[in-house]
Amino acid sequence: MFYKTGNPNAQAVNKLLEKLGYQVRVGKQWSATEKATKLGLSDRKPVETNSRSQKDQMLWSSKIIPILKEYILK
Repeated sequence: MFYKTGNPNAQAVNKLLEKLGYQVRVGKQWSATEKATKLGLSDRKPVETNSRSQKDQMLWSSKIIPILKEYILK
């Protein structure tokens, strides 16, 4: 779940969020599921890029941390 540096492994976290039913992969992007949205766990924010296409970033509420911890510690 973590790199040797101690930083979270983003790919592992994304896979865990998917496994727990909080996000799904749509094309090249992750999208929150209805389950995550109903609980107010995620939001999307536009991101500035140098390209003409608009991009956005999925943000997670800090409320997701205890949910992930509970699953990891089981």
